[in-house]
Amino acid sequence: MGLNKSPMDRLKKQIGILMEDLWTVQIWPHNDEIQPSILTVGLSYQSPEPFPITCAVSDLLKGLSNETTGMVGLANLTTSLPAQMSTQFKLPYKFALCIPSTSEYALGHMFICGWPYILLPYSKDIAKELITTQLSINPISTTLVYTTGDPSDEYSIDVKSISVHNKPVTINASLLSINKEGYGGTKFSTITPYTKLETSIYSSLVSAFSKTAALRKMKNVALVVPFGACFNAKNIDKSQTGPVVPFTDIGLAGNKFWRFYGANSMVSVSKKVLCMPGICGCGIISKNLCYYRRASNGGSSY
Repeated sequence: MGLNKSPMDRLKKQIGILMEDLWTVQIWPHNDEIQPSILTVGLSYQSPEPFPITCAVSDLLKGLSNETTGMVGLANLTTSLPAQMSTQFKLPYKFALCIPSTSEYALGHMFICGWPYILLPYSKDIAKELITTQLSINPISTTLVYTTGDPSDEYSIDVKSISVHNKPVTINASLLSINKEGYGGTKFSTITPYTKLETSIYSSLVSAFSKTAALRKMKNVALVVPFGACFNAKNIDKSQTGPVVPFTDIGLAGNKFWRFYGANSMVSVSKKVLCMPGICGCGIISKNLCYYRRASNGGSSY
């Protein structure tokens, strides 16, 4: 649903014009026996009602990738793409994102309204391997324009703890919950390149990671802005899960945890330097499949 450049680009004072258009999709059958190496043709459906779109000035794309020609809304709103597709095509309200750390091998994947989730060249449905946790709602909206009492339309989860190589990181646990003013907690962002951490949590995590890295004979090198810990890449082995470095676990409700290996926990600044991609103030969700579902009872899970 990319938005190409339009004549509106010449009107710099114009934010955009709300328009409507029909949306055509192809739906693949829900079949666990589908072989992704074989071309599978689904049925084409056209939306019974028009989808709202906006023709906007290109200035709104500043700061995004040079290849970007438009944006699509995925927020927890009735006007988001997943919500509209769910309503108009009478499909489950769910979507999943797999965001790569680089476009060298893949541009990423988005699955809307259901599974299987098959990422070529693998034929396995990775939906069966996912862990789930309840989504939490920030009672205070974080948008620039909102009505008092509106909750946030972002996606948040309830993090319980952080550990590095099975050792708990000492942090102020109260910061992991959203307070009455809407501050704290853990939310997901597709526009923030690195996970932002509160100052004290950031310092504790960097310290714990660096101490464990030292035990593994990882050699520190000069810091590269904005990262807080950088290492000599030549001293770090590689594996199927990326650089062999201390793994980080994000503890979730129900004694579940989300593990980050080297492919997700390190940034390759150059062939010689790897950095821990957190900035004060930021982990990576890249190469992880992030799945959101709204339940029929109004609840939701991630």
